[in-house]
Amino acid sequence: MALNGDAGVLGADAVGAGEDAVALGDDPAVPAADTGRSESAPELMAALTEIAFRTGASGAPEVLADRVDVLVIRVGEVVVKAHPADSDVSALRARLRVADSPRLRSVLLAPVPVDGETLLSHAGRPITLWPSGSPVDPEAPDAAPWESAARLLATLHAAPVRGCRDLPAAGGPARVHRAMRRLHHAGHAVDATAAAVVRRAYDSLPELDCAPAALTHGDFHLGQLVRPADGAWRLIDLDDLGLGAPAWDLARPAAFFAAGILDPAAWTRFLTAYRVDVLVIRVGEVVVKAHPADSDVSALRARLRVADSPRLRSVLLAPVPVDGETLLSHAGRPITLWPSGSPVDPEAPDAAPWESAARLLATLHAAPVRGCRDLPAAGGPARVHRAMRRLHHAGHAVDATAAAVVRRAYDSLPELDCAPAALTHGDFHLGQLVRPADGAWRLIDLDDLGLGAPAWDLARPAAFFAAGILDPAAWTRFLTAYRAAGGPAIPPDGDIWPALDLPARAVVVQAAALAVASGRPLDDLDTALVDTCLRLTETAAPEPISSSVTR
Repeated sequence: MALNGDAGVLGADAVGAGEDAVALGDDPAVPAADTGRSESAPELMAALTEIAFRTGASGAPEVLADRVDVLVIRVGEVVVKAHPADSDVSALRARLRVADSPRLRSVLLAPVPVDGETLLSHAGRPITLWPSGSPVDPEAPDAAPWESAARLLATLHAAPVRGCRDLPAAGGPARVHRAMRRLHHAGHAVDATAAAVVRRAYDSLPELDCAPAALTHGDFHLGQLVRPADGAWRLIDLDDLGLGAPAWDLARPAAFFAAGILDPAAWTRFLTAYRVDVLVIRVGEVVVKAHPADSDVSALRARLRVADSPRLRSVLLAPVPVDGETLLSHAGRPITLWPSGSPVDPEAPDAAPWESAARLLATLHAAPVRGCRDLPAAGGPARVHRAMRRLHHAGHAVDATAAAVVRRAYDSLPELDCAPAALTHGDFHLGQLVRPADGAWRLIDLDDLGLGAPAWDLARPAAFFAAGILDPAAWTRFLTAYRAAGGPAIPPDGDIWPALDLPARAVVVQAAALAVASGRPLDDLDTALVDTCLRLTETAAPEPISSSVTR
């Protein structure tokens, strides 16, 4: 059970609010005495409908939430929310400014302005308008967007807080105290034994500190996600957005996992996605990348020098300098900037630029390495070991049989040598190609660029071909173009597999380890990788990956 049908995991308003309702995710345990239509609901709903009409929306209003202090309706593609009359208007205005910030448009749902204003008023109540969107489907727990949620939170938490100093404290601790006040006011209409247990647990808590360290949602659960017209998930319901300790936004999934409510696989997916220590955003025609805080800055600087070298401008995407510098720093993290470009279209496999990729790699591999001796080793072998560490740390939240197969395949590998013979990308696949403004393909993502064995850059296509994943025609196009360009990783004719066998086997293990470690159900591609790992270890001597390939 990933979500166990629990409204507390999804958020009460996501459940039963209508198929396409915007989930506002208010307190999931609202006592019956506090629910129901308020006296002024019809008049207020009419006023909210008129406000929605001013945006061009049309249609009959639909009530999404109607409580004593909050009324939310949808009119066409617009959602209108009447906030409590005693709302802190200055805090709400500050939250709206953050939500309307261009730098967070991909994270927070932006408000809909009316006559240029994002905060309106009616009968003393603040009014806000929002695009409608589709919430998380509580009937499809395996499809719950835990990874998307984690990435949104990670991006929010990493956002600069300058310009946000007028935000109040994030709502996490205050929500705990409000819940306890609600329990107190419920009096004798509750289970006395359960209430006493909860009070003792509350009394055992230390002071709930929420130091203003980062932008924090303040009330995160999956009910706080919607997917508007552009199809990308956004965080909604910003009534508790503020400055606080970002761990509070991870607290609800963590608590439900610890209580046995949230499926371990879902928790692993969420945690793994959040832990990704690289943040990349695009601003207009520039892409900005925040590297991990523990990056080897001297190695990164050496890689940037290679990427900025005139002799490789046709191969590697060159960094964008800022005041003459290609490496900047923010909050202890290295920052690099790059031109934006169009990636390979995954929906057009027949048009995939295999020949261009092969020629770029051949040119890179043939480049003189003099002047590059300060480069570190290319990243191929290290990526295999990192993938296995991730599988190890995933623990029991993975398919045990598949994990055992991958571990046996890893143990069958000899020492992964990467002799510094050539300039090597270190992590090549088609996702490492973009076409910037000049229209020519370039290699990107140089975090594993270094000196190594060039066969490692051919290992992923070779492995996926041997595993039956990559179309033989695409593999032939790639291989033929690489040879025609004089690529040194394989002989110009004859058998290629003596050069490619070990790197290809290692990359199969790497890809299978990452698939199993994700904790998600294995799809056909994942299964093919695990099956290939099994085949590699079925005999006493490790089976060559090429054993099932007709050469």
